[in-house]
Amino acid sequence: MAGASDPFEVVQEEARHSLLEVSAQLRRWHELRSSGSSSDAAEASRLRASISRSLAELRLDLSDLHSTVDIAARDPAKYGLKPHEVASRRKFVAEAQAEAQRAQAELEGEGSGAKGEAKGAAKGERQGLLGASCSSSSSPAEPAEPMGKSWAVRKENHAMVAAQQQQQQEQLELQDVELAGLGETVDRLGQMGRSMNEELKAQGRAFDEFTQEVESTRERMRSAVGVMNKMMKNKDRGKFCVIIFLTVVLFILMYAVFS
Repeated sequence: MAGASDPFEVVQEEARHSLLEVSAQLRRWHELRSSGSSSDAAEASRLRASISRSLAELRLDLSDLHSTVDIAARDPAKYGLKPHEVASRRKFVAEAQAEAQRAQAELEGEGSGAKGEAKGAAKGERQGLLGASCSSSSSPAEPAEPMGKSWAVRKENHAMVAAQQQQQQEQLELQDVELAGLGETVDRLGQMGRSMNEELKAQGRAFDEFTQEVESTRERMRSAVGVMNKMMKNKDRGKFCVIIFLTVVLFILMYAVFS
């Protein structure tokens, strides 16, 4: 799933951009607070509210990324990911969430000394998290995008992630249905094969019984013919009557067997 079209990477890039904006806005906020001007104080108050909204949206994005990583971690191969890629994404989410928490704590502040230390530590960790792109944080802060536009982009990214997950779920359900249908077809074919086997066995047994009947009738016919041959040698009239009787019996037997 790696690539520019990966919804995770789109939201990830948005999160990086948001962290850079928050970092620049925090520096500007500190400058305004330290100036002592009433107009700067009013601007600092407005900027603080803007930073709070940005952090809230950032936490929402990171929560979505965290859920996406948890889903992908269950079966990385299904999403075209390798274990180390899943671990890298999980690490980014954890570090970004920690950075957002530090920014929130810095915004709230508990004292100038503690804020100075937190600011220095946060700056170093931001550079480690954001990589080369963070080098731009040393330059003057660029104007932030309008909140409405930024929120629309985030909503679109969330919709992309949800749509892809829904599509993958539908594909899995379709595969389950197809596999179930294939299993039923295999079962029916197996049942048909067993039925045909039983029928062939029954026909074989019937043929064997018929063969035995034919052999038995053939033996009886041979015996009758032998008796008739012996009786034909004798000119006695009574024997001819017996021959006729036996012939009738023979035909009756043949009719009974073959009918």
